[in-house]
Amino acid sequence: YVHCEGGLAGTFTIRREADFVTNDGVLTFANITLKDGKKLPVSLRLALKQEFEQRQGQWRVVSSQVGDEKAPEAEFKKRRITFTGDKLIYEHGNEQNEKKEGTIKLDPETKAFDWILTSHGVTMLAIYELDKDTLRVCYDLTGKSRPKEFATSKDRPNFLAVYERVKK
Repeated sequence: YVHCEGGLAGTFTIRREADFVTNDGVLTFANITLKDGKKLPVSLRLALKQEFEQRQGQWRVVSSQVGDEKAPEAEFKKRRITFTGDKLIYEHGNEQNEKKEGTIKLDPETKAFDWILTSHGVTMLAIYELDKDTLRVCYDLTGKSRPKEFATSKDRPNFLAVYERVKK
């Protein structure tokens, strides 16, 4: 039952799964039936699915900085990240073929980006910004707090990286 200021407004009914409607990232899954019999659809925007879909594929590092030290291009130009579903692989591009693998959790509302490194048992807290084929991520290297802005300095040595989508 749905209550409002004047008392009972109507009933909330979840639709059968076969009656769910998905349109342009919006899932309509229930109805509120008012006292007069009118039905109001209940919907959710599926932003998380869209966020994951927009990141799929391979990205190359175009800039990298920790604290006030920018990494030289020769150091990062071979590095890649690959998103496959909720999996993230970071390839160092070195002779040892080093990789870091894990899963990610995104919050499109707050732009929070959590990278759970399976091999290290660590969660990297970050924020992200996606603008077409450019992805900026700012990680807190201590793992204790999430950055509030895309900034790094000597006093606050976050890892700030900019990635560009690899086009096939």
